[in-house]
Amino acid sequence: HRDLHSFPTRRSSDLDARRVSSSEVRRAVIEGRLEEAERLLGRPYAIEGVVVEGAKLGRTLGYPTANLARSIRQVEPPDGVYAATAITPHGTYRAAASIGVRPTIDATTRTIEAYLMDYKGDSLYGMSITLQLRRRLRGQEKFDSLEALKEQMARDVEAARG
Repeated sequence: HRDLHSFPTRRSSDLDARRVSSSEVRRAVIEGRLEEAERLLGRPYAIEGVVVEGAKLGRTLGYPTANLARSIRQVEPPDGVYAATAITPHGTYRAAASIGVRPTIDATTRTIEAYLMDYKGDSLYGMSITLQLRRRLRGQEKFDSLEALKEQMARDVEAARG
């Protein structure tokens, strides 16, 4: 019988195993401590979702994104930009993921979207993908112009690539 309120964790260097409560993992994610969540889980924290059509702003800025339908049951980290790995039916890609309300365009709906680096395949609409969040690159910011946002997106992609 397995305790449904705990996750098995990796063995530490001294090979002592311990159980970690789901509350501890959720708290780490909600507080943006993704490295801690990964250590507790023994794997990167992941968000899964189906790719849905978005506003296509990323495409117009040169960074087409996969927009994930949000689940009300999914624990999400704080708004910001994250280095991630996207696992798709077409392969695995490094990604820069944005979680938040997109204040530069005065949006109010929280979104999860990811730019998949080096992805040249067909549309992912309707497909389920997994975003493994590796680390937070920065908090959410409002930029004075779309050009300033585009310049920051270029820096975010390079930071996520590294």
